[in-house]
Amino acid sequence: MPGGLPSGLSLAEYLGGRISVPRNVILAQVFHRLAIMERFATGVRRIQESYMDFLQKPSFLVAENTVTVVLPKVSYGEVHERKLYAPDMKAVHQRVLALFFTSETITRSDVEHQLGVSATSAKRVLAGMMQSYLVKKEGDGPATR
Repeated sequence: MPGGLPSGLSLAEYLGGRISVPRNVILAQVFHRLAIMERFATGVRRIQESYMDFLQKPSFLVAENTVTVVLPKVSYGEVHERKLYAPDMKAVHQRVLALFFTSETITRSDVEHQLGVSATSAKRVLAGMMQSYLVKKEGDGPATR
């Protein structure tokens, strides 16, 4: 039967993901015993953590009779991008800047090869570096440096 949040559970507690109040206790126990569900009270928190490094975040729409979770689509390229950006962008920027030791100008293609990433990822790294005033764009189209 559809429903909103379990009785006595606030929206903040639900989004915090630390309190387990199953809507159907018997079903929750069966899922747990069948190893379909690892632990109680981890789902919402795990959803939020899996989107931590992305700009788009899941939304939780809670009404009196429904709880709707909207998960933004994430492609493999975004997952790769997330790994590239998550740990330490300073190290990525240093690898790109190291290219200037061998050349006065660099291209997106140079960045692709240096980092081992796609053209899209290289463009995003360079765009971030331009925003931080670490590099400057010169030219347009195929002549961009």
